[in-house]
Amino acid sequence: MISQLHLLNWGMGVESTAILVRWMLEPQSRPFNDFHNLIVLTAQTGDEMDETKYLNNIFIRLNYD
Repeated sequence: MISQLHLLNWGMGVESTAILVRWMLEPQSRPFNDFHNLIVLTAQTGDEMDETKYLNNIFIRLNYD
């Protein structure tokens, strides 16, 4: 059986960040069992507010270091 992949388009705004954080902290809220089945897609185009760039870079570092 092939596992179903899930895609989250993380726009770096409030709603998509809330979904991502909830999935990380509340396993029962996820539509998947394993993070290997999740693809998080995002792009920084350069038009983001400086604070958004800063906070997202911290968030990524905290979860991958």
